[in-house]
Amino acid sequence: MSTSTSTFRSFLSVLVTASLLTLALPGVASARPGAPPSRSAEKAVTATGVVNINTAGVTELMRLPRVGPSLAERIVEYRTRTPFKRTVELARVKGIGLKTVRRLGPWLAISGPTTLDRKLVLPKQKPGEAGADAGDEVESR
Repeated sequence: MSTSTSTFRSFLSVLVTASLLTLALPGVASARPGAPPSRSAEKAVTATGVVNINTAGVTELMRLPRVGPSLAERIVEYRTRTPFKRTVELARVKGIGLKTVRRLGPWLAISGPTTLDRKLVLPKQKPGEAGADAGDEVESR
């Protein structure tokens, strides 16, 4: 084996080891009892409750991430014409896509009271994480 091949293999071994350690360390740090939370965990709010998209007012709808006053008004306007039968139908409102509906899914409801009592902050999504599939479309009316 030549010296350059040996050097390349050594370099490759170090690179793979460093990559694995980089991927493993965040998980190890969060698994330790008493370890400080990561920055993304500090920003994310673990909110419980739901927003009933059929009955919530503008203020209550604005507790959802990416929903400001204009989008909340569009949701209210849409549902006065056509009440939501499924939460995925929220993607029919201009400015909301399937990806957003999927991320908000655990906090959306079509019946019952709105129980989400504060603004929901989701951690930033990394590129390549679950998004809208090409075959998943919502019929528009």
